[in-house]
Amino acid sequence: MITRPDVKTLIDTVGSCATLIWEKYKDYNLQNQIDNVSANLLYTAIISNTLNLKAQITNKRDLLAVEELKSFIDLPKNWVMIYFNEVTAQILADPINAIKNVLKIRAIKEGARVDIQVNEA
Repeated sequence: MITRPDVKTLIDTVGSCATLIWEKYKDYNLQNQIDNVSANLLYTAIISNTLNLKAQITNKRDLLAVEELKSFIDLPKNWVMIYFNEVTAQILADPINAIKNVLKIRAIKEGARVDIQVNEA
């Protein structure tokens, strides 16, 4: 965790920022006051950001948050399948724009140094 006393920021290694939000609920002892909509959104965000808890960025804090949130959600038992099927359908309905929406294009000045990092699985 990285903190700076002069700036109110928190940079931490988790798969989803929704995990950090859930942890703040717990830090302030408010977890039992979370409404179903907020719990549903946090749960879905963690599942989405961590690719159903299978992404390399997923860690034990994400796993714990999902387990804890399960007692506050009111989603269908097969919610994860429903969610990812809907996301897949949206991508397949317009794959060109789906790719454009996640691409980051940067202009590179002629002669500029470009470092490329390749992460091998």
